[in-house]
Amino acid sequence: MARDELLSGEELPSRAKPQVLFQLCQDLDTLGRTLRGDLYDEMDADRRQISAACDYGEVLRIIEQDDVGRNTPFVDVGEHGYGFTVADSFESSTAQNVFRKAIPEYEPYLCTILFTHKLDITSIVSEERAITKTDAKTALSKALDIDAEDREINLFFKTAQAAGLGERVIGRRQFETRFVVNDEFDTYAEKLFEAYGDEYDIDEETADGPQSDVNVDVSEFISDDEQEQETSSERAQNGDSIGAQGAGDAADEDGTGGIIAHLQADDVTLKIDVDISGKSDEEVLNVVNQIKSLE
Repeated sequence: MARDELLSGEELPSRAKPQVLFQLCQDLDTLGRTLRGDLYDEMDADRRQISAACDYGEVLRIIEQDDVGRNTPFVDVGEHGYGFTVADSFESSTAQNVFRKAIPEYEPYLCTILFTHKLDITSIVSEERAITKTDAKTALSKALDIDAEDREINLFFKTAQAAGLGERVIGRRQFETRFVVNDEFDTYAEKLFEAYGDEYDIDEETADGPQSDVNVDVSEFISDDEQEQETSSERAQNGDSIGAQGAGDAADEDGTGGIIAHLQADDVTLKIDVDISGKSDEEVLNVVNQIKSLE
């Protein structure tokens, strides 16, 4: 994607890795202001990941880039990136605080947290409160009228995990990829609301605007149609939680996931407990269709 589109919010960063951004700042602390083209030789990372980390870091004000009329920009540590240069590790509280300070700098990330928190655009998956990819897309649509891609939401989840706000869990067959929030998420989100909430009509939206509050644990039978393009080593590096998947766990093709996404995107408020134990796939789909008919 073009940098001007990324910086304007028309396109969200998607291919970057928070770990590479962390290493980039540590290397720049040694190298000083460096041409991005020279970083490809200096860093132990794929050049595409270095380039993506530079653009991703720029929108978060962790990295500074200066084109100065060259084909490749100069890169340096940005306002928030200095915390990485003194952090003991990527998992340290110091590194987490860098991401927490940086998230409000990028409006799509800020709004995803504000709107999922204040409008309770969350789901219960396996008895855990989570922001699914569908939830995050709904929040961005309400807040900024952005139609985000799966891979863009995925990087937001990785960023929020790096900030210590929860855990990104990759979807497998019955479960949609999601971000399971921890106790610190609400505290952090409330602080963001106190600082930035007046800039958005979140309270007015809650009172008068359309809401999507579907508290049916339909995630138990959602077929996840996404395929994560990561190796096992990358998953381990990213701290992913992956449930066991049998050889017969092929993705269902009954369209249930699309129906649920449609329900969550429309102006619907439902609070329903559905017992689907012992039901066939066809019976489960009938239940979903009956819920959909209540619109």
